[in-house]
Amino acid sequence: MKKILCIWLIMMVGLVGCGTSDEVTETISEGEQGGKEVSTLATSLKVDKEEDKLAFTLSLTNKGNETVTLEFPTGQLFDFIVVNEKSEVVYKYSEGMMFTQAIVQKNLGPNETMTFTDEWDLMVNGERVPPGRYRVLGELPIMTVNGSEAFREQFLVEEDVIIE
Repeated sequence: MKKILCIWLIMMVGLVGCGTSDEVTETISEGEQGGKEVSTLATSLKVDKEEDKLAFTLSLTNKGNETVTLEFPTGQLFDFIVVNEKSEVVYKYSEGMMFTQAIVQKNLGPNETMTFTDEWDLMVNGERVPPGRYRVLGELPIMTVNGSEAFREQFLVEEDVIIE
């Protein structure tokens, strides 16, 4: 009986964690440069190719008239991931880093933009990264928006880039 109760409890906890947000009912629109928008929040990713590096800019803009409260599960507010044509991760901003293990809240005022940047050096161990098509993913690991569960896909944007 205890075993059945434990299984039932685990299943219920799993179901509770799979809710949806009111924001999901809004229309998702694709932006010009790897952007997505739901409700009043717009997420965008810009990738600039320079001679020996890629420069990433991930932005979140509040296009609404009211301040929005965002909740992150840790001190990690963003991540950049680069995968090659074989879907292998070749770069990850957060790899090897440590972040505060506490829920973090950030307020984003009307027409305010939160921006995160990083660079990926294309020279690894004295050799240039192999030419080819790469996919850059920018992610904001936001848990809730104004106390409601976040539509996580809204905060994940991607852009393809060709390295010659």
